[in-house]
Amino acid sequence: LVVLLFVNLKLKTRIDEKGVYYQFFPFQFSFKFDAWNTISTCYIRKYNGLTEFGGWGMKRKIYGKGRCYTTKGTIGLQIEFKNGKQLLIGSQHKEELQRTLDTYKSKIIKN
Repeated sequence: LVVLLFVNLKLKTRIDEKGVYYQFFPFQFSFKFDAWNTISTCYIRKYNGLTEFGGWGMKRKIYGKGRCYTTKGTIGLQIEFKNGKQLLIGSQHKEELQRTLDTYKSKIIKN
């Protein structure tokens, strides 16, 4: 049963003119959504899942107000919200993510 769970893990991310959508299946059956007007900044960064979050998966940061959704790798989209919280979404598609982020990053409203 555990092996079946790990085989079916899927992290899906979508970025458009409204904001960032993400889903960590099978733990989330629908996409979570964060609108651009709630985000203070976002960028691609390298991370260490083990030392920063205690592993991969759906995790909370060991110190601070962050959480992450990762399956493998060391590259992710770091989102910092206007309320001080943080979110890291892992990605295996750095170049595609950068192009998409460059397209929509102007949607972030600075306050």
